[in-house]
Amino acid sequence: MHELSFATQILERIEEEARSFPASRVTRVRLSAGEMLSIENASLAFCLEAISAGSVMDGAKIEIIETPLELECARCGRSHIASALEPRCPRCGESGSVVAGADLIIEEIEFNEPDGEA
Repeated sequence: MHELSFATQILERIEEEARSFPASRVTRVRLSAGEMLSIENASLAFCLEAISAGSVMDGAKIEIIETPLELECARCGRSHIASALEPRCPRCGESGSVVAGADLIIEEIEFNEPDGEA
């Protein structure tokens, strides 16, 4: 289950970011997970919830959006959505390089405001 290692890295990065907002708690996290990573979104959310207990992210809503695999053809330059089953360019049949869908990105971290501040 590689989702646990991803969850650990995400939590570490969020805790690092949270140091800039003392006394705040994370209420929502939005992630973008590339299709190429083969992450099971439910498993990643479960792992994040489990390891964040007692942390600044405890109880935060976790949103995970899957980013499709997008390739750019080496021959004709066409960008296209691909899959592991059909990675070749639909126009010329050449293989391509990854443009999107291979990253795990923390898109947004939402913090609550500390009591007494507006």
